[in-house]
Amino acid sequence: MKTKHYPLALLATLLLSVFLGCRPDSGDGVMERPDYTMVNYQLTLSDEFLLYYDIAVKYQNVAGKSLSETVTNFTWQYKEKSEEHYSNLYLSAIATAKPKEKWEHLKKDSIPLRFSCDYSAEYYSKATSAKRLHSEWASPSIKKDNIEAYIAEHPTIKMCELDMTSFEK
Repeated sequence: MKTKHYPLALLATLLLSVFLGCRPDSGDGVMERPDYTMVNYQLTLSDEFLLYYDIAVKYQNVAGKSLSETVTNFTWQYKEKSEEHYSNLYLSAIATAKPKEKWEHLKKDSIPLRFSCDYSAEYYSKATSAKRLHSEWASPSIKKDNIEAYIAEHPTIKMCELDMTSFEK
C-alpha cells in the first residue's frame, strides 16, 4: 500500500516547489514595474490618401525633442524606449492637398474614395503604467467626379492631435 501514495507525495512535493519558486522575492506579492519610458505612435492611411495629400507628422520622442516627418507609405510608426523619465507626449498628423498636377490617377475599382486615417499612441512610464489611445479620422465617401471640389474645400485636414491630456479623457 505504501507504493500507491508515493506518486501522489512526489507530485505534491513538485507542485509545492514550483509554487514557492514563483513567488516574488519581496514576499509582499507585488511585482516591481520596469523603470523606463516608452512611446509608440502609429498611422495607417487609406490607399487614396497619399494620392492626393502630403501627410506630415509632428511628435515628441522620449527625450522630449520635437521631431517631424513626411509620411511616404500607407503605414507609419515611431517607437522608442528610454531609461530616462519622460512625462510628455505629442503626436499630430496634418494632410495638405498636393497641387493638381501631382495627383496620381485612380484605378477604376477605387471609386468611391474614402480618405481615412487610423491612428494610435501608446505611452508607458513607471509612474503612469501603460496608456493607449486608438481612434480613426474618416471622411465621407467621395465620388471620383467630386474629388476636385472636395479637395478645394479641404486643402488641409487635421487627422489627429494628441498630447498627455488626451489620455485623461
